[in-house]
Amino acid sequence: MQLIKLLALLITLCVAHSLNAQKTVLKFDPKDTLNPFYETITYRLACNYALKKQTDSCLFFINLYLSHTSRKEGVEAILSSAEITTNLKDERWIRMRDKMTAELKTFYGPKFNTQLFLQLLKYEGEDQDTRWESLSTAKKFKYPNGFVDTLNLKHLKFVDSLLSHHVELSTSTVEKEGMKAIFLFIQHCQDTTRQGKYLDQINNWLSSGDIPGEDYAIYTDRLRTRRNLPQIYGSQYWTDEKTKQLVLCPIENIADLNSKRKQMGMKSIQYYLLNVEFFERKKFRRESVAGILKGNENLQDFISKEMDR
Repeated sequence: MQLIKLLALLITLCVAHSLNAQKTVLKFDPKDTLNPFYETITYRLACNYALKKQTDSCLFFINLYLSHTSRKEGVEAILSSAEITTNLKDERWIRMRDKMTAELKTFYGPKFNTQLFLQLLKYEGEDQDTRWESLSTAKKFKYPNGFVDTLNLKHLKFVDSLLSHHVELSTSTVEKEGMKAIFLFIQHCQDTTRQGKYLDQINNWLSSGDIPGEDYAIYTDRLRTRRNLPQIYGSQYWTDEKTKQLVLCPIENIADLNSKRKQMGMKSIQYYLLNVEFFERKKFRRESVAGILKGNENLQDFISKEMDR
């Protein structure tokens, strides 16, 4: 069931990033509420009409989207959409926006920092969109060299400003999604020295339960591999472009690997590697996973067994 959800999420993300607004308008029927991509399509159409500054159509699709998704998730998505919040100026939108902004407090409690939360989601959207598009062959010339790293620096400076002014960053103030955004900015930092400066803060967030153990593990492994040290949790790998094989970065202690992963709430290394192979559609170089992954293991059977563990 978990694998099915992952596949559904992957398909939805692909659709969200490849929809052509004009063709979608011609094919999409707003009455077809059984369409499995109904929420994704109505959301993207709302954003596309906002970009065109066609307010009536945008509001129409916003309402369709909100009526067919979780209210909390829908409100978050609309308020954090740069396309919508930047381009809509109509009084109807302002009233709708203010009402939804007030709703967030009722969802998350009195300590919740609505404006900061929305700003983090906006920056997270920038981060994810540019990274998706920078991987697209059709859009590879859209951004100049270094643009993604410059954008990441902007996001990190925002986080640094919050920390220097002792603004509380926790699940109480910016919810799990806001903390996830902050973690992404730190994780995507290409400057090892700068990335390492967040170690104490990452440890504090782990201790207080404001980030999950898996985030801590990914941060630790990434920082260690960039410093040419063996990783601890087995989360880091790279692709050999010549052979099209995946290569697992060296691991400090294979014998204790799964117990350390379990402490961080992660599934076994075998489950992780086989999932990576499945989604990347590439195989790990067997020397890099020696002692971890059997060469002739049946992928689907192994994943099924691991999910039941």
